[in-house]
Amino acid sequence: MGQAQFVVASDAAARPAVRPIPEAPRLGFGCGGLLGDRQRENSLHVLAVALEAGVTYFDTARLYGEGQAEGLLGETLGAKRHKVIITSKAGILPAKASAANKWARRIGLRANRFSPLKLPVPPPPEPVFGCFEPAQLRASVETSLRELRTDYLDALLLHECSLEDLERPAVQEVILSLLRSGKILAWGAAPSLDQAIRISAAASPPPILQLADSVWSPGVERLAYSDAYLITHSVLARGLRPLLARLEDDDPFRARWAQATGLDPEDASATAQILLAHALTQNPQGTVLFSSSRPANVEDCASLLHKALFTPAQVAAAAALAAEAA
Repeated sequence: MGQAQFVVASDAAARPAVRPIPEAPRLGFGCGGLLGDRQRENSLHVLAVALEAGVTYFDTARLYGEGQAEGLLGETLGAKRHKVIITSKAGILPAKASAANKWARRIGLRANRFSPLKLPVPPPPEPVFGCFEPAQLRASVETSLRELRTDYLDALLLHECSLEDLERPAVQEVILSLLRSGKILAWGAAPSLDQAIRISAAASPPPILQLADSVWSPGVERLAYSDAYLITHSVLARGLRPLLARLEDDDPFRARWAQATGLDPEDASATAQILLAHALTQNPQGTVLFSSSRPANVEDCASLLHKALFTPAQVAAAAALAAEAA
């Protein structure tokens, strides 16, 4: 599979002297599902399995895991940090729940499992969006570096930003300052799909663009032409379960799937793998993210790093049937 390098900055004269960036692999692990507290040990195990399976690209954010995902990743990597690519994001601050809020929610949710009289449960605090002021961006990066136990990010992406956010001179000045200091080696945007389409058509799109893309909600094909390095995510998140349910309940559809793909309709792992393979064909020069909280699923997905498991005809047939099942 082909590989590509991150661009450090669009203005060659402004590029700082920084350590070389390793070539970005075709598959990366998304840390959005990592959780601390009671799920901490499983999250650490999942990350360790990903490393052992050959994953060398990790995508995280200040938001993820209620602010704990970066710390989990930093703890797992340790001395191996220099062997991987870490992309993190700034722009959304994780929710901060007070001790009283956590206690009230825990008690209420637990009581409501066993009592017919439902107690009011306070809502969880909401993350804070749109944190693109220079001081906020700098503070976010410093927190990310501390949590990840590193002195640089391979790339910083502006999380759920708009085209207007990217074009603000103050934001551009902060990005350039971070590049010059070596605290980030590259930058880009991780917006909604609608904003990604707008950003891709801009006169000077960012060097990296991360967006959702799947059989059920195509994203890459809707972008205007740009030289941005593409990172795609959510390739399985919204449609895999309905597809698996259709394969289980619909006998004619199950037969068509088996005949067209040559796969066992009951093999959920192979179904996920072939749709991930399709995502790679849709983003042929970029990186595709996958995520799971189950170690076995991580191993199965990571196997696509090492060999082609399906023919192009199998992948095309699976994608067509999966879209039909939406």
